[in-house]
Amino acid sequence: MESIAGRSVDVSLKGPPPVAEAAEKVIGDSRAVLRAYQNAFIAMSAAVDAGGRGEPMPARLSDIINPLIRDLQGSLHSADESLNEFLALARIALDDDGTR
Repeated sequence: MESIAGRSVDVSLKGPPPVAEAAEKVIGDSRAVLRAYQNAFIAMSAAVDAGGRGEPMPARLSDIINPLIRDLQGSLHSADESLNEFLALARIALDDDGTR
């Protein structure tokens, strides 16, 4: 299976500019989702590990985790919007019936 990034190169080279730009935005937004997930996962894992070792947990763990979760939710929302935009532009480029 080809990666999203690999397929976006094909779209960038073969597709009309609006579709290519939308594909690039999907890639950027997908990477933002991964970064936000990694940041939230690392913070939550560190908190759980600290608690498991008997170390004091931050007084307001939610103050650390909540912004990371909001960032992840925002990234997911942006990725969803950019994917929908790409699909709409691709559909138009393919005359809505999958052919050229």
